[in-house]
Amino acid sequence: MDRKCLFFLVGVLLALPVVAANFTPSYTVLRSVAVYDVKPGGGYTEDVTEDLRVNTQGGVDDLSQYPIQFSSSLQSVEVLSAYTVSAAGKKIPVGKDGILLQQSSESADAPMFDDSKVLNVIFPALSAGAQIHVHFRRVAHEPLFPGVFSMQEFYSRNEARESSDLYVHLPRGMKLDVETIDVQGGEIAPIRAGYRSWHWHVGRNVAEAPESDAISEVDFSPRIAISTLSGYDELARDYAARANPKAAVTPYLRQLANDITRGISDPRAQAEALYRWVSNNIRYVAIYFGVGGVVPHDAETVARALYGDCKDHVTLYQALLEAKNIKSSPVLINADQGWWLSRVAVPTGAFNHAITYLPQWNLFVDTTAQFAPFGILPDTEAGKTALVMDDGKGSPQLMTLPISTPEQDQVKIDSQLSLLPDGSIKGGSVIRLKGVYDFMARAALSGVSPGTESDAAGKMLANRGLQGSGTLMLGDMYDLTKSFGYQSALTLPEYVDLSGPTAVVLPTGGDTVVGLASFVSWGGAQPTRRTPTMLDNGYYQETVTLQLPAGIDVLALPRATRTESPLGYYESAYRRVGHAVEVRRELVLKDNAPVLAPERYPLLNQLVHAVARDLRAQILLQPTRQP
Repeated sequence: MDRKCLFFLVGVLLALPVVAANFTPSYTVLRSVAVYDVKPGGGYTEDVTEDLRVNTQGGVDDLSQYPIQFSSSLQSVEVLSAYTVSAAGKKIPVGKDGILLQQSSESADAPMFDDSKVLNVIFPALSAGAQIHVHFRRVAHEPLFPGVFSMQEFYSRNEARESSDLYVHLPRGMKLDVETIDVQGGEIAPIRAGYRSWHWHVGRNVAEAPESDAISEVDFSPRIAISTLSGYDELARDYAARANPKAAVTPYLRQLANDITRGISDPRAQAEALYRWVSNNIRYVAIYFGVGGVVPHDAETVARALYGDCKDHVTLYQALLEAKNIKSSPVLINADQGWWLSRVAVPTGAFNHAITYLPQWNLFVDTTAQFAPFGILPDTEAGKTALVMDDGKGSPQLMTLPISTPEQDQVKIDSQLSLLPDGSIKGGSVIRLKGVYDFMARAALSGVSPGTESDAAGKMLANRGLQGSGTLMLGDMYDLTKSFGYQSALTLPEYVDLSGPTAVVLPTGGDTVVGLASFVSWGGAQPTRRTPTMLDNGYYQETVTLQLPAGIDVLALPRATRTESPLGYYESAYRRVGHAVEVRRELVLKDNAPVLAPERYPLLNQLVHAVARDLRAQILLQPTRQP
C-alpha cells in the first residue's frame, strides 16, 4: 500500500497543544483492500484497491499524485483503474497521460546501484469533497530472499479511516508466522485447493492529531507482521550468505587498506582510520534496505565509485577491515524513529538500514552517519534491537544497541560576557561536545558555509528572541579524529537600561545549537501527550560570567536551585566574584530508555519547566550611590 508521507517534522519544534476534536485530517480512507497471492517460490501478486476522500485543501496536495514504487528488476506494476469522483458526483477517469513512470529520487542519485522506479498516478479535478479511486497490481517476479514471503503493514492512528482489509493466500507447503496488534481476523477458508488463506480487518478510525517529536506511528498504531521465515536466525543466515561474498578482499582493496592505515599498528586505531575514510569518502545514497534490494555491491566496485547505500558502506568497510585481519559483522536495524520489533522475522519494515559490529571491542559503528565520531551512533539508533549476522562467535544474535549516558554524551558551554556602560552585552562562548551531542552539532552546523557564519549566528539569536549580532568560529566538522567544539561571539545592543535599578536575564545559549536553551525549546512544551517521544540521556554544564561596568552593583542574586526527577536532576548556583556575577548550571539525564512513554512525559514537562524558570531568573542591579 503506497501513500505519500503526510507529516514532516523537521528540526526542533515547539509543540503546541492540539485539541483532537478540532482536528480535520487532510483525507479519509473510505476503503482499502490489499490482496497478496503468494507463489511457491516466494514471488507474489499484490492487488490493491483504494478509495480516498479529500477533506481539505491540504488533501488536494496530498492526493493529487499517488506514487507506486517498485523495483524494475524484481517487480512490475500495472494500474487497472484510476479516476476522480468530483464533489458534484462526476466521474473523471485518469488518462494514459496521467500515469507517469519516473525514476525514484534515490535511484536518480545512484543510477548504478538502484533500479527503483515510481509509477505516479495524477488525479484531475481535485477539491475538498472529491474522491479518488485507484486499483493497481504489483507483481513480484522474484522475492528479496529466495523462497521467502514477508510483509509488515500498519494503519496509522493519525489517519481517518472507514475500512481496511488485508488478504493473504499462501501455498499450503509454506509455513506462515503472524503477529497482529489491534487488528481483527485470522485464517479463513482457502481461496483454492492447496492453499491457506487469511483475512485481517481494521475498522473505522477517527484520526488523532499528530504530535510533534513523536516516534514512528508504526510503534503505536494497529499493525501486522507476517513471514515464512522460521526466525531471525534464518534471516541472518540468508542475508549473510548473499552479502558476505561481496566483501571479498581484492588486491586493490588490500592496497587501499594499507594506504589508509600506513604508520598505524594498533588494530583499534586501524579500524578507526578505515571508518573515517569510508565515512568521509564514500558518498551515502539513502536507499532503504528492501527498496534497493538486499544484496550489496562488490566492495571494490563501491570503493571505485565512491558512493553507495548503507549495505555498500558496510560491505566496503568489512572488506577493508578484513584486509587488516580485523573481524566485523553486518548489522540490520531500523534507522527511522521506530523501536518496535516484531517477534516475526520480517526483513523489510522491521529493518531498513545496515551498520557494522566490531566484536573485538563490542562496538557498533555507522559509516553512513558521516558526522558521527568512531563508536558514536545517531540518537535514532540508540537502544534499537538489531540483528547482528555474527556476534563474534560465529552465531547470529539479536542485540540491543547502546544508549546515551552522561559520561559519554556531554555539552559544556563556558560564556564570558561583559555588561557595557550603555547597557549593551558583549562576549562569547566556548562550546565543547562529546558523544551524540558532538554528532548533532556537526550535523546542524554542516550547512553553515564559509563566509555565512555571522548570518547564521544572527538567526540563532533571533530564534531565541534576542536582537543583536554575532558570529561563529567553527572547526573542521569533517575531522573525526577529535571531539568537536567551536566558539561563538555576540553583541546585544542596549540590552538593559542602566539609568536606574534594573533586572538582567542572562542570554544563555543564544548562539548555540545544543545546550539548555535547546533542551527547553525541544521538550515539555505541553503538559501531557498521547504518543511516545524520544529522550536522550546526557550531561549539560553551562557557566556564565557577567562582568559588570563601574558604577553598577548587584542588588540581589537569584536563589540556587535543585530539582530532582526520576529522569535525572537540574541544579544552578549564583555567586559574586569580584565585580562580576558567575552562574553555574548543570542538567543530568540518566538511565532513561531512548523512548519516553506518554505516562512518563509529565516528568519531562516538570524538569523542562524547572530549567526554563531558572534560565529566566533575573539578576537585580542598581547604580552605585554617588557620594
